[in-house]
Amino acid sequence: FTNLFVSVIVILIFKYFNLLINLIRKDLVFIMNRFKKIYCRIFQACFKFALPFLPYRTPKIINSVKGIPEIKQEDIPKMVHYADKEANPLYPVPILMNAQELEPFYNLLMEKEEENEII
Repeated sequence: FTNLFVSVIVILIFKYFNLLINLIRKDLVFIMNRFKKIYCRIFQACFKFALPFLPYRTPKIINSVKGIPEIKQEDIPKMVHYADKEANPLYPVPILMNAQELEPFYNLLMEKEEENEII
């Protein structure tokens, strides 16, 4: 008889303990959402305040891709290396190129010096 009584008491305590925990959890989620909202607003306000002091440059508009002057011959191997490491066979692309196949594309994009000369 005592075992049955103890087991019923334990089950009731567990049940009410679970209810209490769920109530506390809901209150905690509500409080944490409030804190998260306040934190995000403060974070946004900091950026809004700091925006005039952050370095910003106007983006350069490239009219065509016949030549990009920022690409230098000595930078091409490094760019090819990074592009080759970034390639992922899981991306939905028609073909996957290796470093030797990528290099001619960078050479095409590199602006030729003789094209820039004014005659």
